[in-house]
Amino acid sequence: MTVDTSVSGLWLGHAGIRSTDACLHADMSIKKALALTRKLLQEACPGRYRPSDQVLAFLQRL
Repeated sequence: MTVDTSVSGLWLGHAGIRSTDACLHADMSIKKALALTRKLLQEACPGRYRPSDQVLAFLQRL
């Protein structure tokens, strides 16, 4: 069974066909990297970023 690319894009929630094409034609190494990234983001603790004093001092010198 073959599904039209535009239908796949609607299922994935893509705004346009160009973003769907990128997903459909990505090689497996890219897909594996994206899956790993998604897993890491889901496991990350949510919260507000608080820069260290060292980072704040650097930014103040800019």
